Amino acid sequence: MACCCAAPPVESESVVVTPILVKEEPKAAPPPKVEAPPPAPPPAPAKVPDPVPAPAPEPVKQEPVKEFTVNLSKGGGQSLGMNLVMNEDKTFFFIEAVKAGIVLEYNKNADSDKKIEVGDILSSVNKVTSNGMINELSQNSNVELLIKKSKEVTLTIAKNGPLGLDLMYQDPKEYVIVKSILDGAVKDHNAKVGADKQLKVPSRILAVNGVRGKGSELFSKVQNGSGSLDLTLSQLL
Repeated sequence: MACCCAAPPVESESVVVTPILVKEEPKAAPPPKVEAPPPAPPPAPAKVPDPVPAPAPEPVKQEPVKEFTVNLSKGGGQSLGMNLVMNEDKTFFFIEAVKAGIVLEYNKNADSDKKIEVGDILSSVNKVTSNGMINELSQNSNVELLIKKSKEVTLTIAKNGPLGLDLMYQDPKEYVIVKSILDGAVKDHNAKVGADKQLKVPSRILAVNGVRGKGSELFSKVQNGSGSLDLTLSQLL
């Protein structure tokens, strides 16, 4: 016979759960906030020295105009308005005076170095020279003049013997024409000085030792003077 045995009772086990307290470490205080220093200002740009101005270029020395041509028209019966004196060899004219006329009108608007002035030389007319210039001036209304410029200079000549000048004059004209240079004081003078201090041919003596006068008076002073002579001349550039 079956025996039914009951299972022994199971004692229940009570479980007590004790909470574990986790002690948190105190949080460290955050480090003090350090503000970054403001950025340093950019360095001031280095001062660039002012540029040294380049030296001004030397002015170009202009050579003087020694000769030029000019075309003039003698319309309406006008005259050129020049007194001309032909040299002894009849190869050119000295311009002795400029008066009312076409040349004076031309000079009003001409460049200073291209004016036709007393002492200049008329070397050709319409490319014709010598005696032929007279016909060209008298017969043509339109003329092309070749002018050679002159200047007034004073030269001191040591006269220790003959002056050595071939001279001519004609009273009452107030100058003496130098035709040529011979052996003598002037030739010696020219050998010792530069071209700008030389006595040249053709030229006209206008004064001797600062004194002007008729040709005969100047000629006498040149011939009879002794020691140094100061000759004021009109001669080509």
